[in-house]
Amino acid sequence: MSGPAQNTCDVMVIGAGPVSYTLADRTRAAGLSVAEVERELVGGECSYWACIPSKAMLRPVTGTADAPALLARRDE
Repeated sequence: MSGPAQNTCDVMVIGAGPVSYTLADRTRAAGLSVAEVERELVGGECSYWACIPSKAMLRPVTGTADAPALLARRDE
């Protein structure tokens, strides 16, 4: 092969965060080919900085936090 390789797809998803996973999955389920392009953190920042699990660990306004239950939910 000479020259740059050429790849084609039906849908190009720009950004590879949590929402794009759903978009890519539904695109594939519809029988289309898909590619994701991400310039920084594949999976979005939440996968690296744990913003979603850390939100689950916020102290409740009233009562006490059930640490084992929160950690189990985070790990799920």
